[in-house]
Amino acid sequence: MNQILYGDIILLNKTDLVSEAKAKELEDYLCSVKERARILRSQHGKVPLSLILDINLSTIDGSLDSGTQLNQNAQHLNNDGFMSVSFQSDRPIALKKFQQFLDYQLPDNVFRAKGVLWFAESPKRHLFQLSGKRFTIDNSEWTAAPKNQMVLIGRKLDALFLIQTLNNCLTQ
Repeated sequence: MNQILYGDIILLNKTDLVSEAKAKELEDYLCSVKERARILRSQHGKVPLSLILDINLSTIDGSLDSGTQLNQNAQHLNNDGFMSVSFQSDRPIALKKFQQFLDYQLPDNVFRAKGVLWFAESPKRHLFQLSGKRFTIDNSEWTAAPKNQMVLIGRKLDALFLIQTLNNCLTQ
């Protein structure tokens, strides 16, 4: 319920497994709980990243907006401790360093992460999804200049640590 109450965007996944009437009924319920939330239907958790990254939505209390920067990264805090930390860079990530981050430095209180990654070792665009300790990376072609954009979601995150550690994954 907290995810619905604090979410500006609600991903309604596995909509292919229910009838249109059931999906609509659930959407109506979600709208009754969180009136102004943007509801996106998905299958297999796939949603165009442009619909969920860098969309300039404000935090729940309106005190921060997406233009507020912390070392080029926005930090949003909800009353229950859930927050997101966004990371962006115009320099590529070293794949081995990123793997070390995932294996040994990713805090247990990061529950979800997603984004577009640019690895120095690959010409491809990499779509990254993390849930718990499991992650997937799918490849696609760049349609714009390569860059990194990632959002990490968790409870009581140390934003400075995450940003510094991800900056350490960048190539020199």
